[in-house]
Amino acid sequence: MGNFNKELGSYTLAIKTEEEGYRFYKDAAEKSSDKIQKETFKSFADDELKHKEMIDAFYSSFEKGEAGDNDNLFGVCNTLEAVKTIFANAGENVDSICAGGNDDVIAPYRLASSLEGEAIDFYKDLSSKVINGREKELFEYLMRMEEAHKEILDNMIEYLINPGDWFFNQERWSIGG
Repeated sequence: MGNFNKELGSYTLAIKTEEEGYRFYKDAAEKSSDKIQKETFKSFADDELKHKEMIDAFYSSFEKGEAGDNDNLFGVCNTLEAVKTIFANAGENVDSICAGGNDDVIAPYRLASSLEGEAIDFYKDLSSKVINGREKELFEYLMRMEEAHKEILDNMIEYLINPGDWFFNQERWSIGG
């Protein structure tokens, strides 16, 4: 694999991380009875599969001796668009899912946010250890994707605990005249 740090096993570790993320989100979506949570976790499961495919394509191109940039491999991840669609209907469900921050609904988001934090740290660590610039770019990109997931999850937690404040912060309303 060219100039990759084979001892690090970065490919195997990254694939395993994305597979575990996929299984977590797939299982969480199947177990959830909350519509928004189910759709959010389905979207994240799809993203984890896309990340895995990206990692496979990246390492495959290197094994074939294909040099180049990562732009062709870093397809657009539509996480934010998918969640915007999910959130667009959130206002209709506020009363049913936000009854004082229902912990049965919030707990899976908190667990997912924690796991995303671990994934961010994992990719940050890998990016600091690899010696190949393209590989470093890959891990930094994956780190940013996991950061986007974590931001969405943290926003959802805030929304569930206090939807009024969440809407206020999203709209950036100002008080005064």
